[in-house]
Amino acid sequence: MKTERNEPCPCGSEQIYEKCCLKMVQSGVPEEVAFSLNKQKLVRQTREQLGDYLPYPHAEYEGQRAVGVWSQILNRPLEETFHEFTMFILFETLGQDWINEQTATKSKHFIITCIEKYEEWKKKNAEDNPDTQRLNALPDGYARYIGSLAYDICALQKTNHLPKELIERLKNEEQFQGVRYEMAVAAIFSRLNFEIEFLDKKKRKDKHCEFYATHKEMGICIAVEAKSRHREGVLNYPGIYAKEKTIKRDFNKLINRATKKNPDGKLFFIFLDVNLPQSITFKKAGPAWFKDIKKKLISIFSESKRDKKPFDAFFVTNFSFHLREDKPTKVVESAFFVSKNIEESNPQVIEMINNALTHYGNLPDVY
Repeated sequence: MKTERNEPCPCGSEQIYEKCCLKMVQSGVPEEVAFSLNKQKLVRQTREQLGDYLPYPHAEYEGQRAVGVWSQILNRPLEETFHEFTMFILFETLGQDWINEQTATKSKHFIITCIEKYEEWKKKNAEDNPDTQRLNALPDGYARYIGSLAYDICALQKTNHLPKELIERLKNEEQFQGVRYEMAVAAIFSRLNFEIEFLDKKKRKDKHCEFYATHKEMGICIAVEAKSRHREGVLNYPGIYAKEKTIKRDFNKLINRATKKNPDGKLFFIFLDVNLPQSITFKKAGPAWFKDIKKKLISIFSESKRDKKPFDAFFVTNFSFHLREDKPTKVVESAFFVSKNIEESNPQVIEMINNALTHYGNLPDVY
């Protein structure tokens, strides 16, 4: 059926046909091809706005969707959404045996708790359509947490940047929180087209950062350190959860530890997650907790030697979906502090990372 000039363009751009795909069609491109090409372009733009530049090549083949993940071609159901695909990758990465074993225990790993709560959330919010079962609800804390983990693991598996050692640490309750945040930061860089090189802690006895992130087109290599603040009774950490009494001391301790990992000859970026309940209000100057952190960072800079700064950029995040539990979540909180030289020499990198942090937890719904 022919599309009229003033009708909405079938590619999904929300523009009328005349101002969208008609020009391509008039140049000789078949309508279906024009619609498909523009739809792919719109999907790419949407993903890039979320800080995701990773392509997921896929094609329909013999009634299934063939998806490229590193050196593999995975055949998946055509009706499977991108969210469902990332959950499939999560299950494959963790292994069904480990999942079954943890599910059967009374003291479950937090990942298993999130998976079970996610299934409950899906069942509760599924639309009354047995053919599609699409969800139409704001994710709660558990759903957002497990969705973000699946998305991060998918990005690292897609680029072959997920060592087995990290997967084993993720399953370990004592090491879980630290490696989870390390993987989140690495996945952010990976989605921005950085190559990731994790540094093997078993082979290196010296103090070193978590990984190197290299962007070949920009010609930069960044040493990255990631720290997540532990709290009793949260994310498998021993103890009983209680309201905050003092957090300043925790921040100072983590900042001091992180700055000691500064290597020579490379840009050094630090990421610190505060692990706090989401703020009710968010001022232009940043969340309330950033005020104390900024004072500490300025103090460190003023005391440092001119020829060696403690870091080039410091990003503070609050990826605290888990603290919302079964309540709806909002976007994450983040703030950053950068040295003058990095602000002048690599503003694009700071802008890209800050944008990715701002949208963390928002997953694209298409490939």
